[in-house]
Amino acid sequence: MIADVLSTVVGVILPVFALVAVGYGYTRRYRPDFAETNQLNMTVFLPALILYAILDRAADFSGQLPLAFAGALIIAGSGLLALPLCRFLKEDWRTVLPPTMFNNAGNLAIPLMVLTFGEEALPAAVVLFLVQTVGQFVVSPLLIGGRLSVVELLRMPMLLAALLGAVLATSGVTLPAPVMTTLEMAAAVGIPLLLVSLGARLATTSLRHWRLGAAVGLLCPATSVVVMIAVAPLFALDPLQQGVLFIFAALPPAVMSYVIAEQFRQEPEKVASIVIVGTLMSALILPLAVAYVVM
Repeated sequence: MIADVLSTVVGVILPVFALVAVGYGYTRRYRPDFAETNQLNMTVFLPALILYAILDRAADFSGQLPLAFAGALIIAGSGLLALPLCRFLKEDWRTVLPPTMFNNAGNLAIPLMVLTFGEEALPAAVVLFLVQTVGQFVVSPLLIGGRLSVVELLRMPMLLAALLGAVLATSGVTLPAPVMTTLEMAAAVGIPLLLVSLGARLATTSLRHWRLGAAVGLLCPATSVVVMIAVAPLFALDPLQQGVLFIFAALPPAVMSYVIAEQFRQEPEKVASIVIVGTLMSALILPLAVAYVVM
């Protein structure tokens, strides 16, 4: 039993962090600029992944609304739990809360969930990714800058892909086979490129505030798991959804928190340390989470 669990955990974790290591090593050696690559992934490949997942598994998305609400409650609840701890850490809550609330539901979550549970976990993973992404682009600017750009939100290719997929799926429209094949090929690029890009980010970010990074890197999954345990019984989730939700709660801070902090000049060096150290710590935390759900 233990050997089977260890084999499963290694089989899930190793491919994920192997691609992260590829991105890290390549960037340390050649110093490429991943900005355009990331932009391409965010505007083409990831929207293709979302659209393809919805159209290919439309029936599987119909029962994901309770999971979406549970994910939103985890995000909000982790922020409420972390707020009083900001004073203990002697840090600005606008710096600490966004990376605590919003985890890496893209780079790590989607491949990790699919490898752990199989392709049938993709709809649940995509739903939580969308909840986290939309929430981050709505809540983080409000927390940090006190403003929200609805126009910018509606320009998000991933959100537009989700809306288009929902319209097509509910209307019963079937895209031609060549179009679906094209979407499938583009979707296959998104996840590996996410992991390589995460490794590239690790290679180019300072660890000057590593102590804060370690504290918040632990705070992020800890608060989320506590809230998950409290809210999961409130929803009629099946075992697959419960497992996906647990891994979602155990994820490290999102890389996008650093991008937003840099945009609003909200101590980006500290947020970068939180993201990087939290991601490194996840190499120990996520295997435990995977082992728990597979047992």
